[in-house]
Amino acid sequence: MRSGPFALVLLAGCSASAFDSAGQARKAAHGLERAIARSVQLAIDGYNAADSDSVPDQLAPGDAAGTLAITGAIDRGSPTTLRLYVGMAGYADGKISYDTGTDPSMQPYLQLAIRGGTFTGTLTGSYAMSGELTGDVTIDVELVGRATPSSSGALTRVPGATVASGTAITTNGMSDVHLVF
Repeated sequence: MRSGPFALVLLAGCSASAFDSAGQARKAAHGLERAIARSVQLAIDGYNAADSDSVPDQLAPGDAAGTLAITGAIDRGSPTTLRLYVGMAGYADGKISYDTGTDPSMQPYLQLAIRGGTFTGTLTGSYAMSGELTGDVTIDVELVGRATPSSSGALTRVPGATVASGTAITTNGMSDVHLVF
């Protein structure tokens, strides 16, 4: 487990062969942990910045290189739903670089439903890897978190109250993902 503003726990099977086959998936998911947290924060920032049904592009640099971009739309029904795409260009927080391409229909999809002080959603899609790992990793995580609404309607995500749980799959294996941020 890692200390800091969020923690990541990756679980693998018990046998040595299951551990070995899940190693690449575990490492790939670990490389995406900050990107998952940033994606959710950028989604909340986009919600706050939107003055129409479109979310203004939200951008963040990787710790090591590249850019993470969130684009999409808001359905202001009940609950409010954000339908977003996660674009990455050479994005890296460490030794693995992630790319998604520029066509939003091919990018990972982030959906959040906001109701009062809570949100739920999913992040699903594939990321191309280069650097320390090569190939693709496919993420499928469910999100649950808390956000505090202000009197103006803006949301502030509650630190430490967001959980992302699901799987990371590479050609060499699968790893369970559990991230708290």
